[in-house]
Amino acid sequence: MPDEAPLLPVGQYCGQFFSPRGEFRYQQIRIGRGFVRLDDVRQYAAWVFAHGTPDGGTPTRRTVQAALRTQGLPTAGVIEALLASGLAAEVPPQNLAGFARAHRLLPLRAGLGNKPDDLDGYWIGLANTQQGVRVDRLTARLWQLGAEHDHLWATCQTIAPGADPAPLAAQALPALHTLLRHGSAYLDTAPS
Repeated sequence: MPDEAPLLPVGQYCGQFFSPRGEFRYQQIRIGRGFVRLDDVRQYAAWVFAHGTPDGGTPTRRTVQAALRTQGLPTAGVIEALLASGLAAEVPPQNLAGFARAHRLLPLRAGLGNKPDDLDGYWIGLANTQQGVRVDRLTARLWQLGAEHDHLWATCQTIAPGADPAPLAAQALPALHTLLRHGSAYLDTAPS
């Protein structure tokens, strides 16, 4: 069911911009080598909720629309506009390989390593602070290797050389949501 396919945000947030008179103009998001300007608060809110909805679950079309409604925002056409602009991607299981070949993961935070009392965890966050997120080994590897490859499929091939990357790509979806929700990485389009 398309409503239940994971919905992932694409792009790196670059801030909001105002006119010389102080009037809001747009939010700017980088995708690839270009920028998308959003002046529609509904689309921006949906893009933010695609990083993680208040219920803490995996964002889908349905949960993002529900989050918009809780903010009193209309939902008609919002998800479709994000998908059309490339600011979001739905990932139905039958198109996992296509998604993984069309997108890459780029880190935003510093790697903080593990801790003496938690050798299996890996921390990503802000250097010289206690702020961060604990991730498992697979999530850490995706985060570490994402910038080295043109797309997620190649990253999965590097993590599991000689194996079919499809099962690993399926395991990567929850890892991507963890990284995106905590601002530790962002999804970008694969270079062409």
